[in-house]
Amino acid sequence: AGTIADSALAALREALAAPRPVRLTVDGEEDLLAVPLCEMCEDGTVVAYGQPGEGMVIVRVGDGPRARARRVMKMMGRRDDDPVAG
Repeated sequence: AGTIADSALAALREALAAPRPVRLTVDGEEDLLAVPLCEMCEDGTVVAYGQPGEGMVIVRVGDGPRARARRVMKMMGRRDDDPVAG
């Protein structure tokens, strides 16, 4: 299972709290950031990310993507009482 740096989660929280729309560009191997982002965002938010060998992936956040994100975060070792968004 992969891991996500606490500093990366903090950057997501900061971007989501910004008063204006934000584009967060990732340089490096933080390709898992779409997972907690789908858990953190409001319904209807569009999350776009690149998937090697596939191209651009577009996800509209809702109950389904959020539930999948929670399962993946749990597989990565996050406890149910350790919220990503907080």
